Amino acid sequence: MSVPECVELIYREAFLLDEGRYEEWLQLFSPGGRYWVPLSRSQGERDARLSIADEDMDLLRLRVERLA
Repeated sequence: MSVPECVELIYREAFLLDEGRYEEWLQLFSPGGRYWVPLSRSQGERDARLSIADEDMDLLRLRVERLA
């Protein structure tokens, strides 16, 4: 994916979240996808420290169901 495509995806994601279109937002993820937000910039993906978010598709779907 090119940088412009990545930027477009981020804007699309923000738009869907701002509009409360959570089901459409969820469709942006691949089935094996994972939503991960590290606690710090130096944190590696497999780091055992806590993260701001670390959710697979099951947890993301549960979040969307709760929001609905």
